[in-house]
Amino acid sequence: MSSKQITKSDYAAGVQCEKRLYLLHSEPDLAAAPSDDLQMRFEQGQEIGKLARSRFPNGVLVGASGSALNHAILTTTKLIEELKTEAIFEAAVKFENYAARIDILKNNFDGTWDLIEVKSTTEVKPEHLEDVAFQLWVLKNSNVKIKNVFLSHINNQVVFPNIEDIFTDHDFTEEAHAKLSQIEMKARSLLSVVEKENAPEVAIGRHCANPYGCEFKSECWAAVPKGSVLELYNYRKRKPTKFELFHQGPQLIENLRNEVELTRFQQIQFMASQSDDPIIDHLGLTEFLGKVRYPIYYFDFETIAPAIPILNGMRPYQRIPVQFSCHVQKSPHGELEHHEFLASGKEGSDPRRECLEEMKKVFTSSGTIIAYHDDFERSLIRELSAYFVEDSDFLNALEQDFWDLEDAFHNHFYHRDFGGSVSIKKVLPYFSPEMKYDKLEIKNGGQAQAALMKLLSYGVSDLQREKLRRDLLTYCAQDSMAMVVIHHKLLEIIEKGNLRIMRT
Repeated sequence: MSSKQITKSDYAAGVQCEKRLYLLHSEPDLAAAPSDDLQMRFEQGQEIGKLARSRFPNGVLVGASGSALNHAILTTTKLIEELKTEAIFEAAVKFENYAARIDILKNNFDGTWDLIEVKSTTEVKPEHLEDVAFQLWVLKNSNVKIKNVFLSHINNQVVFPNIEDIFTDHDFTEEAHAKLSQIEMKARSLLSVVEKENAPEVAIGRHCANPYGCEFKSECWAAVPKGSVLELYNYRKRKPTKFELFHQGPQLIENLRNEVELTRFQQIQFMASQSDDPIIDHLGLTEFLGKVRYPIYYFDFETIAPAIPILNGMRPYQRIPVQFSCHVQKSPHGELEHHEFLASGKEGSDPRRECLEEMKKVFTSSGTIIAYHDDFERSLIRELSAYFVEDSDFLNALEQDFWDLEDAFHNHFYHRDFGGSVSIKKVLPYFSPEMKYDKLEIKNGGQAQAALMKLLSYGVSDLQREKLRRDLLTYCAQDSMAMVVIHHKLLEIIEKGNLRIMRT
């Protein structure tokens, strides 16, 4: 018998990509370390698991993992045979070379059990059925009598403090049983994959990021050239697919002819691929920039979005503004003023109220509030307005003053180095190569959110807290300063363009 083993997580990895499963077993050192935001999601998932277990106060948690898995299996077997326990948490079962840990096994006290898989999502997804069906297959072959199969996921309609119904149970019993024969065929096939001497050949595709991010993506994508057709913007539900186009050729945007019909933005990408210079709509950009009026507020929010709500009126995963940076320029060529806020994190304090009070100090007169992808900031302001009704006039007026700098790159300016994205982190290097996010301790929004969650949690030392605050303030300040630099550079480009036109 093979010494290899397929676990629940192995099965999910193999369904997504057999090469991923093979590498997890044979070359795990090639895997990228979990990002800070992914680690944060793991931790949130653990908290959700604990909350789900609280529904069964007399349940028993089976510890141990890894080398102690056999002990966990023996413990689980004993608890099942005794039939006394209300529920078993993290139950461990094994059949031949297949093993699973079950989030919750609920005792029906009639010789049967209910399988309950807990997910931190707010909806049922196709991969969830594969997950629970694999567990059911292992349980049935371990002679555990399963009566019902449930997926317990987050109900995002509950509002704190009334979160007793935070879980919604979806009945997967019939669907899971119907898949058992398919599960067996796939599981045995995956076992043969990990027993092979060499990794299976799997072409890159949509599966590299769906339904889960792959820790080996950089390894598999190392040969993808810059400017490939995979950079085509918003290329969805098209035939051929982006990956079919890449594999069948041409691989580069610059070599496209009539293989696919391009959207306006994709046509701009094609033109940009032929030139070292950006593609600029001078007239449109001039009109767009002309809509800005002083004073100008370059504004950026940072948020947390905990799965389990913690503030009155808050829903699961609702974004809560806990930090902002704002550079203010009151007149053309005027000096920049910098204002910043980061929630205190004091027990009992409401960061939304703290944030609002600081915003009142910054926005003292009407002008233009420049944000990058302003839907984010505007939606947060609307949510603040809905909760703090007494300040709704102030907040509603602010929302009307927003102007989205990102639209300049959706509609009037594109360079091939943007790589099919117009995010601020792709655009900034063209205008200011020295302002590199890679130099910062916090490099992106996901890391910022993870750091904010840590900062606002308990059990962090004063030294750690101070460093987190410094790093967060530096990161957020760079975001608002990036908007200053990009906006000013665009103004310079338009001014030079107009001078050239005047001379001709």
